[in-house]
Amino acid sequence: MMTFEEFVLTTIKYTEINNSLGSADNRYYENRPRIHCYDGFSFSVQANKYHYCSPKCDPYDSLIYDNYEVGYPSEPLLELKEYVEWWYDCWDTVFGYVPIDVIKTIIDKHKGIDKSETLSYRICLQSSTIDQWTNNNFLINP
Repeated sequence: MMTFEEFVLTTIKYTEINNSLGSADNRYYENRPRIHCYDGFSFSVQANKYHYCSPKCDPYDSLIYDNYEVGYPSEPLLELKEYVEWWYDCWDTVFGYVPIDVIKTIIDKHKGIDKSETLSYRICLQSSTIDQWTNNNFLINP
């Protein structure tokens, strides 16, 4: 079984980019894979300076955040209701600034993180995401 902290620390990936726009931003941070739990539940947990998380910084400046952006759970969760981005949709959306304790409660409720299932999706996405960035100079999430 994988802990949430292990998930956060092992799924960070970035690509150095040649930024011709003059911005100080020279890293493209890939989204982490969805967390897949042992009971079949899955959801997205993201954090970097472009997500609804705190602190607002790059992942290498603060590997463990206080609050994360959670997205697109495979089933509605009452635990996320107060963090919903769109009040009319409590499922197919993102949830901002979700405290780490709420995320851990959700993971425990769904029997823990299935490490092999979660990380198998990471392998499939890595090359296609980088290829899209390199070939198009922008990202379109697969």
